[in-house]
Amino acid sequence: MNDQFVTEITRRAMATEFAIILPGQSPRDTEAAIDALDLLEKIESKLTIYSTDSEISRINQSAGKQPLHVSNDVFQLIAQAISISEQTGGAFDITAGPLIECWGFTKRRGQKPTDQQIETARMCVGWQQVELNHQEKTVFLKLPGMKINLGGIGKGYAIDRLADHLRQNAVNQFLIHGGKSTILASTDKTNPQAEPWKIAIQHPLRPTRRLTEIEISNGAIGTSGSGKQFFHHKGKRIGHVIDPRTGRPAGDALSLTIQTKNATNADAYSTACFVEGLHATETIVRMHQSQCKLGNETDGPYFAVAIKETTTGNDVEVIELGAIVSA
Repeated sequence: MNDQFVTEITRRAMATEFAIILPGQSPRDTEAAIDALDLLEKIESKLTIYSTDSEISRINQSAGKQPLHVSNDVFQLIAQAISISEQTGGAFDITAGPLIECWGFTKRRGQKPTDQQIETARMCVGWQQVELNHQEKTVFLKLPGMKINLGGIGKGYAIDRLADHLRQNAVNQFLIHGGKSTILASTDKTNPQAEPWKIAIQHPLRPTRRLTEIEISNGAIGTSGSGKQFFHHKGKRIGHVIDPRTGRPAGDALSLTIQTKNATNADAYSTACFVEGLHATETIVRMHQSQCKLGNETDGPYFAVAIKETTTGNDVEVIELGAIVSA
């Protein structure tokens, strides 16, 4: 996007800063962006675990007791999260909250738990223990002590809702990000002169250093990694991304960025692929690329780029997993 001027409107929500970037300086488009950002307060009030009155908190409070009726949008998001859990073999799991708490990352105070503490937390984790009633729109956590946390998908979901609002108001050229880790780009498909958005991939440990960039016309990227939340234990760097299946930190790269068609999937799949590792991610990317080439719709990642430490540990290397698919 080479416009000389852009308009950026920001809003703090969900423990991060959301931004909508528009080419030019259109008062009408700016007003639509402001209205879109106003939606964040309502979205956060439903999804947060930090308010006892939120729908997610009330689901958690009813764990092991009874199903809870929720709004249709929250139900559909949870159903989508469970579907991604199934597709990724549990590498993404919204019930992993007890494990994240166990490692101290919920309060951003990392700590090495004992094996017994990890096993105790794991007993309350498992997407298969989430019972959904599609007709009644109820959610039931079967095990006492279970908790769901939509932190790994909620930001992407919010971005998609903002994008829906903009398009409903005839704004088609925009970029939205939530803390720069989940980004959705949109261009006007009716305008043959519309240029793709160029998005920089930053060094995980030195954010001011750009390593590469990708171009996106219509799609989203999500980045997961241990660059921002980690602690050291006995000289080893331990990141905050936990494998729900083992209860232990995962990932063989510093960061992993994946591209999908929407921000909700980008948010969730970036976590799942980081947990699975680079070899498995390459297999996943190739599978979804094949679907794209056949003209089939795919929800999963069709491009990925990893930032990994070199064998000497003195620098990093950029590893592309598949070619970018224009959307």
